Amino acid sequence: VIDAASDADRICEPRPPSKVSGDVASAVQDLFESTSRSDSPRIAGTVDLHHSDLRRTMPHLVHVERSSSRRILIVGGGLAGLACARAVADRGHTPVVFESSDRIGGRCTSDVVDGFTLDRGFQVYLTRYSEGVRLLRDDAMRWRRFWPGARICDGTRVRTVAHPLRDPLGAIASVLSGALSLNDLRSLVPLARIMAGAQEDHAGVDGISSRAWLRARGVNDRVIDRFFRPFLGGVFLDRSLDTDAGRMRFYMSCFGQGNTVVPAAGMKAIPEAIAAPLPSETLRLLTPVVAVTRNAVTLANGSVERGDAVVVATDMTNTARYFPDFRPPPWRSTVTIWFATDAGDATDQRLHLNGSSRGLVNHAVAMSAVAPEYAPSGAGLWCANIVGGADGAVTDVRRGIASQRELVMEVQRELDGWLGRGRTAAWQAIRVDRIDRAIPRQHPSDLAAARPVEIDGVHLAGDHVADASINGALRSGRIAAERAIASVQ
Repeated sequence: VIDAASDADRICEPRPPSKVSGDVASAVQDLFESTSRSDSPRIAGTVDLHHSDLRRTMPHLVHVERSSSRRILIVGGGLAGLACARAVADRGHTPVVFESSDRIGGRCTSDVVDGFTLDRGFQVYLTRYSEGVRLLRDDAMRWRRFWPGARICDGTRVRTVAHPLRDPLGAIASVLSGALSLNDLRSLVPLARIMAGAQEDHAGVDGISSRAWLRARGVNDRVIDRFFRPFLGGVFLDRSLDTDAGRMRFYMSCFGQGNTVVPAAGMKAIPEAIAAPLPSETLRLLTPVVAVTRNAVTLANGSVERGDAVVVATDMTNTARYFPDFRPPPWRSTVTIWFATDAGDATDQRLHLNGSSRGLVNHAVAMSAVAPEYAPSGAGLWCANIVGGADGAVTDVRRGIASQRELVMEVQRELDGWLGRGRTAAWQAIRVDRIDRAIPRQHPSDLAAARPVEIDGVHLAGDHVADASINGALRSGRIAAERAIASVQ
């Protein structure tokens, strides 16, 4: 029996049952059953106090369950934090999300500049992501699909490579165009079948590099260098192919079994859709957290918020600020340059890959061909992407380029070599996104030891806990919520 005048967590011991006639007890039971059948909302852990006389005179007949709701404090409003909040709320508990910036989504966000939708760096979503299936409705997201396959640019000509299972005629055309030899195609078909048959719902760890795994399955260096190096270089922001093969296999299975898409409204639509079902009071923007314990967070203004459990769902650099002994892997970085073009210059829905070892640009795509909503009427939108070098930083591949203007000019010169001389002369750079902390590196050495999921009683979430993908961030948030709830029940 909960004392209505006290906090809901304070339990009053019921008095021993007194002797009550069966008729009275039956009448009381009927009264309460009729109350429970009313249309008025009932809240766990509360009681209808209209029958206060009954509570006072016969408390032994009133049974009210103690509320099992827990208050879970979540630091970080990126994908992991939002997935954590959804999992907490869906299980009947109360999440509170503290986000230091003025928006949710973390690295998964977009801006509208002069009518163009610019994501924070080039990003895509894979419809095969198992965690996304739980949280996102396809009809609401208005997905816009990339065409399967890619165009390989070697500096002299552009050749199309098609997926051998999803577009077999296109794969034959790839051979005829010289993009692949017949032996190349033969080596890719078994690989494509392996990827198409994979049933993994999250990325694993193989302990060997992607390059070694591909070679062990008969993929020759020509295909590795022309296709896999730039393609996986764009996925992992790492052209070395030293990324763990388990991560590569998961991504390739997602590419093979689903579609590569972006929302019509930009990547920011993903965190917005995840957060939409949450009560408005769940999200506290512009609320930085400076310290955490297992059941409290200290805000920058000095106030302390208390809860039953705490989840830190920030990126790995910010996580290290709360836990000095936390040792994250290195970051991979990228630069994305957004160009406004004429609509006629942006018609190809395929990804363009740098199939040579020369130049700065790793991949480029006409985003408005994929998602017309990304550009205003009559205009087009391209983005070109540079990935970090051996140490993860972009600076070591800029080759002495001193200014952003020189960088833009060099990128346009390279794209002219891919698309046709003079093609980019009228293009206007809208914005340059330099993202030093894009995704964690995922080499076998980085994954050899299990990443911590809890430090000093505080639960961790983020793509550094799982794998460096949208699916990994969402999965880590869900699992952190489950662990946090279990720890306080």
